[in-house]
Amino acid sequence: MQILINGFDKADQINWKKFKIQSILTNQVDTLNFELKNYGSKTYKPDILDEVVVMDGETKIFGGAIIGIDESIEGRILRRAIKCKDYSQYLDAKMVVGSYEDMTVAEIIADILDVYCPGFTGVNVSCSQVVSYIAFNYEYPSKCIKQLAELFNYDWYVDYDKDVHFFSKEANFAPFDLDDTSGKFIFNSLVLNRKADQIRNVIIVRGGEYKGNANYEEQKADGQGEVFTFGYKYDNVVIKVAGVVQDLGIDNITDPTTVDCLYNFNEKMVKFRSDNKPTVGQVVRIEGNPYAPVIVTRQDDASIEALKTDDFDGRYEFKIIDASIKSKEGARQRAKAELYAYANTISEGSFKTYEKGLIVGQKIHLKSDIWGYDEWFIINRINSQIRVPDTGAMEYTCSLVTTKTMGIIEVLQRLLTADDKKIEIKKDEVIDRVFGSYEKVKIVGTWERYKNQELLEAVQVSEVTEWDPLGEGVEPISVLGPYIPTGMDDPYRVALVDQGYFY
Repeated sequence: MQILINGFDKADQINWKKFKIQSILTNQVDTLNFELKNYGSKTYKPDILDEVVVMDGETKIFGGAIIGIDESIEGRILRRAIKCKDYSQYLDAKMVVGSYEDMTVAEIIADILDVYCPGFTGVNVSCSQVVSYIAFNYEYPSKCIKQLAELFNYDWYVDYDKDVHFFSKEANFAPFDLDDTSGKFIFNSLVLNRKADQIRNVIIVRGGEYKGNANYEEQKADGQGEVFTFGYKYDNVVIKVAGVVQDLGIDNITDPTTVDCLYNFNEKMVKFRSDNKPTVGQVVRIEGNPYAPVIVTRQDDASIEALKTDDFDGRYEFKIIDASIKSKEGARQRAKAELYAYANTISEGSFKTYEKGLIVGQKIHLKSDIWGYDEWFIINRINSQIRVPDTGAMEYTCSLVTTKTMGIIEVLQRLLTADDKKIEIKKDEVIDRVFGSYEKVKIVGTWERYKNQELLEAVQVSEVTEWDPLGEGVEPISVLGPYIPTGMDDPYRVALVDQGYFY
């Protein structure tokens, strides 16, 4: 066992009784806790944010940075209790600002890593699903990746080589099974329990609104009304009166005397001036792309049938309201994920093993005649600790959940960040990055003062800001640095190529 701190092995100073690695789910933070002892000639002192790598033989079982050090003295031994966080400490150092349109998930993640996460790779990102549009306005990279995973019921994690894994939840299998004969786990350590309090097999999803195909509505004027209210909000609006296209303005913005009528999107209505209202019998027609509410219902017929009794039809209904869902297909996917998690009873458990290679998020098969189980579970937590200090042999305690319980956990996590969904980032919204400028001005002066003479001195500092020094509409020319402009009329400016965009 090697404990590498900034590349130096300090295993001979570790208190193995307090050595513990905890891996939680696949997209949460892994932690390492250990105690480093200083005594005699062993005076090594780590610092905050030093890199820590743990090697079990040739296998890297942890990689990250020190985020906390608590120091105490016991006799002549200085003890340092050290807490480490995995490489997500660096993954979320910067925030993502930008939008992506008609790109695959793999392409989006590759761009995020390239621009905002130097040192991280996406070799194990596997998803060719196309995202029509998604925007991130000051979001951490981990949260961006998590949002992409939720769109398609995928999962993800960052390994200890700083590589992002993004994969289908159905395709991540453990290297061995749990059975009666292979000896891959400590047999009497297996504990299981079953629950049935979260069953839901009929899902109703009420999302936001989606833009439908071109449509129209018509109303016949009575000669008195100036306001016409329609059933939907429309995009790409065209108003016709008796077949004649009207010059259209925006309500509360456009001067009504300059157009034929005004359109109010939120109120779904068209207003005419009193001197231009439609006459009796004229048809007022609105054309465009209507915004309709997303409402989808899906059910698991097998679950319903299995839960039927003489007095109960087997249906457990549940409603999801999520304004961020903007399409029927998105609502179907959300309902499918909910059924996947909750349509049947759930099981939980744990076991201990000496075997290496297990990773949180892996599916593991329990097939035991003794236990009477033939079921798949997901490893959602692994606690690793030293079993034999002299040899560095490890013991791993693994927590198990079914896919249903995993779904419950993920829903609870989403509830914690639900407020973020209250801010809708529209497709036409400007994703802006604002930078401040911090300057110091130093003024140096010398003077002599003679006895019995009074010295009065006034200093005035002025600064002129040129907002458009090159002239209106003239863009600066980006060049490689270092370069110092020769004057205000010099059009050349240094390009910040390491930021993913130019000034």
